[in-house]
Order: sequence, then C-alpha cells, then structure tokens
Amino acid sequence: MTDETRRETIGLLKAEIKFIEQGEYRRSKGDAWRVPSIFLDSPTCLHLNKAHHSESCKSCLLLAFVPEEHRQKRIPCHYIPLTPVGDTVKSVEGWADQEELEEKVLRWLKAALCQLESETKQPAEE
Repeated sequence: MTDETRRETIGLLKAEIKFIEQGEYRRSKGDAWRVPSIFLDSPTCLHLNKAHHSESCKSCLLLAFVPEEHRQKRIPCHYIPLTPVGDTVKSVEGWADQEELEEKVLRWLKAALCQLESETKQPAEE
C-alpha cells in the first residue's frame, strides 16, 4: 500500500467510524422498509444511492481488507474479517441485531485504523 493510499484509507476509516458513532445507520434514509446495510449505505461507499455494484468495488479502498477469494462477490466489503474467528458483516447479519453488528464493525474499524496509523508513523521514526 502506498503512503497516499494509506492516508486515503485512514480518512475513509475515520469517516466510517464517525458515521457509526453518530448513529447514522439507524436514521431513516427513505428506505424505511429495510435495515441500512453496513458500508453499503455509508457515504464512504462508491455505490451510495446506486442500484448496481460491480465495477466500482475494484476502486474501493476497503477492498484491501477483503480476502482474495471474496473480492469478486457482489458486496466484497461484507466479507472483511471483523474478528479473529472470521466473523464478517455477511455472517453477523444472520444472527446479530444492528447494534451488535455496528459494535463489531466499529471495533474492527478502530483496530484497522490503529494499525494503518502505526504503519504510517514507522518510516518517519526510523
């Protein structure tokens, strides 16, 4: 990952953290008939308010966190491992409520942010 990509990814993770912490996934977005989708219904998503998801996922900064075998899925960011046991947005949606899902995603976002920030600082300290 280049330094520029790392900085952009740090910005994206911070924006997503803020979005979750402000409760934005829980606010009505006009599609009151469905629960908002983590990452997909966020302003950080390249697909926000679009019906088709395919090509722009290849440009998404979150793709770096998706295991190679899941990068061709319809919504690849839903396959990011959020926990050491491999929970993903896709798997957690099946058994958790929105609050628990957001908590898992928030923990992952903060850990990923911390890791990227430490990688950014290392070259300057050497």
